[in-house]
Formats: sequence, structure tokens, C-alpha cells
Amino acid sequence: MQAISEYRKATLVVVLALLFAIDPAFWVRTAGAAATGGDEKKSTKVFATEGTLALTLTAPWRDFMRNKTAKKPYPGTLEYVDESGAKHALPVTFEARGINRLKVCKLPPIKMTFEKDAAQGTPFRGTKSLKIVTHCGSDERWEKYVVKEMLAYRIYNLVTERSFKVRALSAIYADSAEHSTEAPHFGFLVEDDSALARRNEL
Repeated sequence: MQAISEYRKATLVVVLALLFAIDPAFWVRTAGAAATGGDEKKSTKVFATEGTLALTLTAPWRDFMRNKTAKKPYPGTLEYVDESGAKHALPVTFEARGINRLKVCKLPPIKMTFEKDAAQGTPFRGTKSLKIVTHCGSDERWEKYVVKEMLAYRIYNLVTERSFKVRALSAIYADSAEHSTEAPHFGFLVEDDSALARRNEL
């Protein structure tokens, strides 16, 4: 019976991958089920919906990228607009992460850590840190890679609850030192390890 169950899961992954290859819009219609599956009461609110989250992330980004291999934490600010249209700003720190992408990417993946109690009363409450998968480079092909990577997480969400939840992101990177702002880039947030463990009572 266990072998049959594993076979069915593997078959589901293959079918979903083929459906996406044939009809990319398929995922627009079905990704919501993956993002909101499972026990939402135990999930961080930011992952309770599949809609793209718009954030403005302010930090000394040029210095961050220039010294990325040092993985030095940089103080910054996360800004978002809630459903009522009110603006909010949270103090955070940003730190470069990754192995290969740390070497290859102009803007490597990021670990975003919240100051203690700063996230209370926000969609990020109960979260100590989140991973941000970035666009890596300025070429359009890099953002396409990120879309495919996010969909891989979504497929695995359909297979098992013991998988990381993700949330699509439209991120504006504002440089606090140079007072410059780039156009929004696609990326996504990845659930914290401790949140995954808590959801699954591990």
C-alpha cells in the first residue's frame, strides 16, 4: 500500500508538470489550492493566500551586493500596504545567503530577520526570519528562472504538507545610502524552517 501511495504521488507530479508545460495558465487557476492547503491556523498569515505581495525593501543595497560573500547583516526596512490601504514599515535586517548563487548573482538570495516583537499585529507575526529568493540578475531570463523555481515549491505543496510554503513577491529595492530605487522585481518568500516544523508538529 505504501508503494502504491508513493506511485500515485509521483504520477501526480508528472501530470502537473506536463499540464504546466502545455498550458502555463493552468497554474494561475490551481496555485491557490497549493498555497492555502493544510491547516491555515498554524501557518503564518503571509502564506495564507497566493496573491503576489508587494514590498519595498530599503537597505544599502549597493554595499550589500559589493560585500555579499561576507554575509554581513545590514539593517533595513520592510514596507507594505495592507488591505485597507494603510502603509506599514517594519525594522528588519538583510543578510546574503546561498552557495552557488552567492557567487553568480548580482543580488543573491536574502535572509530577512525581523526585530523581536516588530512583526506583532502584521501578516508576518510569529515569524523570526524569512528567505527571499531574488531575481539574481537584471536580465529577464533570471526572473523566468525564479518563476519556475517557485512553481516547483507549489508542486511539492500538492504532494505533502511537509513542504515549504511560498508567496510570490513584487519587490522594490530602495538603496538607503544612495536614495535610489529600482523598478519592482519578481521574487518569492520561503517559509521559515521553524514554521514548517510547527505546522507539522515536528
